[in-house]
Amino acid sequence: MGIVKDKFGVAGSFMADVSAEMKKTDWPSRQELIESTAVVVASLILLGFFIFVCDTVLTNVVKLIIP
Repeated sequence: MGIVKDKFGVAGSFMADVSAEMKKTDWPSRQELIESTAVVVASLILLGFFIFVCDTVLTNVVKLIIP
């Protein structure tokens, strides 16, 4: 029974530490979060378009080489 109490004690201590660290965290404002999300989405769209163009060009080149 002592092992079970030790495990719960360790888990409780861990959760208390997590709670303390979460209070120290400097969270972004709503505006910062929206701006960062927009940058990520725009970057993904541009990267996807770039990969699409490269894939299309390379596919056509291979079709020319291998009839």
